[in-house]
Amino acid sequence: TVLIFTVVLFGFAMLMVVGLSRVITNPINESIDFAWGFAKGDLGRRIINYNDDEIGRLQSALNSLADALQDKINGFLLEQNKLAATVQSIHEGIALIDTRKRIVLHNRAFSSFLTIDQEILDRNYYEAIRSSSLNAKIEYALSSSVPCSFEEELRSGITCEIYITPISGEHELNGVLIVLHDVTERKRIVKLKTELVGNLSHELKTPITILKGYLETLRENRCDKDTIGELIDKALASVERQNSIINDMLKLNMLETTRAFQDEDVDLRDVIENCLNILTPKVREKRIVVAAQLDALPGAIRANRFLAEEILFNIIDNGINYNRDDGSLTIVAQLQHRRLALEISDTGIGIPPESLDRVFERFYRVNKSRSRATGGTGLGLSIVKHAAELIAWQISVKSTESGSTFTIEIPIEE
Repeated sequence: TVLIFTVVLFGFAMLMVVGLSRVITNPINESIDFAWGFAKGDLGRRIINYNDDEIGRLQSALNSLADALQDKINGFLLEQNKLAATVQSIHEGIALIDTRKRIVLHNRAFSSFLTIDQEILDRNYYEAIRSSSLNAKIEYALSSSVPCSFEEELRSGITCEIYITPISGEHELNGVLIVLHDVTERKRIVKLKTELVGNLSHELKTPITILKGYLETLRENRCDKDTIGELIDKALASVERQNSIINDMLKLNMLETTRAFQDEDVDLRDVIENCLNILTPKVREKRIVVAAQLDALPGAIRANRFLAEEILFNIIDNGINYNRDDGSLTIVAQLQHRRLALEISDTGIGIPPESLDRVFERFYRVNKSRSRATGGTGLGLSIVKHAAELIAWQISVKSTESGSTFTIEIPIEE
């Protein structure tokens, strides 16, 4: 009996020990599992139903630590996403290359500038970048920690200023930052300004030189009365040409700097007739037949009359100046789907295909000698372009050897 009692008591004691050990070890094991799971990335895991004892308080502290760490990680991920979105939205090309020579960060602009059509993240830069000169400078910056900047045409028509900046920690180089800044438009503007100054100087100098020659001839007083009258007429023509150039330059400057052109009711039929009346002497001199089919014109449209007159006058004047003698000029109006199309066609010398995209540039002439002979300033179509942009008219041109057609598309309000 004593033996049985002892065995039962021992068994009960063992059960008590096992139960007590489980009460102690289960929370500890659960805490260990939680810690390992969190370390492996299970950030949403928490300890549930912990006791109100030392181990329970430890588990509560672990949960609080996990919550705080989760908040920190979420904040870091949010900032990282913001940074990534910011980098991607920047127009400059950006890339970061580490000391292993691998690309660890780049944006779409960087790939676009370098014509890269595949993922290059974590690839060696010399495998992704095809520019040998750029690769050489990246290698130099990585080996020397010396920044550099230079200009290079990365692809056809695109020129960039390139900045390579070493990024260093406390005692060692961490990598290099590459920034590609597109300067194509800036270089184009500088080129246009240079050409403008050169063209303007030439255009103003020519009539002044001619005028100077006529005046010197008159000063020598070796001309008869008829010759003197002829020289004075030519001198006045040179002055008038110079005045026309200056007036057109002032118009262009006004169109480029003034944006507040008020809309009003404009009768296009009246505008076209006024332009033709002003240009009648030229039409008669070249014996040009003018035909206007304007039945489709509405009574009035909303536009700015000054700008409308500049557009129509310069295109019609252009069609007369570059027309053949005994040629024709046709103006046709067509109304379709709330858009009015005005086609102004001539039977002139035409515009070569390679010049069609440039005829609206300042001082651009297809045939310089013929252009000056017609008395044009080389600014008329540039005025047309700027005026059309201000009132949302669209101008296009087609041309063959037998003549050119300028089409003006005008939106019509209901």
